[in-house]
Amino acid sequence: MIRPVLVALSLFAATQAAALTCLPADPIRNFREAQAAPESYHILHGRLRFDRSLMPRGVSDDPGVAPNPVDAQFEGFALGSEGFTTPVEAEVVLQSTCAGPYCGTFGPGEALLFAEITEAGYLVRIGPCSGGAFDQVNQDTLDGLAACLRGEGCGPEDGAALPVK
Repeated sequence: MIRPVLVALSLFAATQAAALTCLPADPIRNFREAQAAPESYHILHGRLRFDRSLMPRGVSDDPGVAPNPVDAQFEGFALGSEGFTTPVEAEVVLQSTCAGPYCGTFGPGEALLFAEITEAGYLVRIGPCSGGAFDQVNQDTLDGLAACLRGEGCGPEDGAALPVK
């Protein structure tokens, strides 16, 4: 009886050792990464609508196959120096990315998006460790992103920690 228990425990330990470790979600870190990237981004806040069943469930049975992109509709505002004040209604492509068997996933509803501007329109990459989409952000985070865009304090090293709810 002890042998099957040891085998089960060793399999459990191996599974846990292979688990993905992620930094906490941080829109300010994403802002800095987008600012430093060669691509151009719009930061959007509003409602995202799409068929949730088309998104990966978070773990892939075939990690060698990239998830299909998901078409979504966005309605809200783009970030400008005064905050999220520029109205936007646009199609957005959500592209999950994977790290091994772990794939990014996201649901419809309130969203803060780091949308890459491409020839085809907006592209939002959603990785297993967050990525370009956040839900349930608070007003302090939205105000902090506007401050970052204006070149004001932008993050903990500037004395402005901006958590996600």
